[in-house]
Amino acid sequence: MKTLILSFALFYATFMSAQNKFIVTSSGMTFSPSSITITQGDTVEWQNISGVHNVNGNQATYPTNPTSFGNGAASSSLWTYSFVFNTIGSYDYQCDVHVGSGMVGIITVQTSSQINEITSKSNIKIFPNPAADYFTVNANQSLTKIMLYNSTGKLLKTYSSVTNYDIKGMPSGIYFLKIEMSGVEKVEKLIIK
Repeated sequence: MKTLILSFALFYATFMSAQNKFIVTSSGMTFSPSSITITQGDTVEWQNISGVHNVNGNQATYPTNPTSFGNGAASSSLWTYSFVFNTIGSYDYQCDVHVGSGMVGIITVQTSSQINEITSKSNIKIFPNPAADYFTVNANQSLTKIMLYNSTGKLLKTYSSVTNYDIKGMPSGIYFLKIEMSGVEKVEKLIIK
């Protein structure tokens, strides 16, 4: 129980602190998630969980990127690579080995005031919470995507904007919903019973 509470506290602190860390995994021929919106000063950590991959967001490859980032040549090792995005703008990146198969990603970096302005106007309600088979999200803004994470930060499901979100068969526990609306993300807690 102490481990669960500690995991919850660490995960929640990571998502809700002023400077967040977002995890992107690379396996097969995809980055997951392939598109994220973050706040200036946030960190993105890429984790190679299988295959031969790299992260290339170099301005030589993507001249419109505000700054270059990347971890060099592709490798089959289980590597991690982190980058702090201090400059606002839109960043494209790719896996050099699998770019022809569509292994690309995009990171949108906004100022914290842009995020806070939209977030302060959003009134999100999740019900039922605790939930068993489904949950519903009501917001005063248009929802574009909802991502369900477990307490360790692993992405479990991605939903497009629908009325009821299916969680049948999910184990009981504390989960987090990353809710995208109007290009902004907000994190809410969901308890599955």
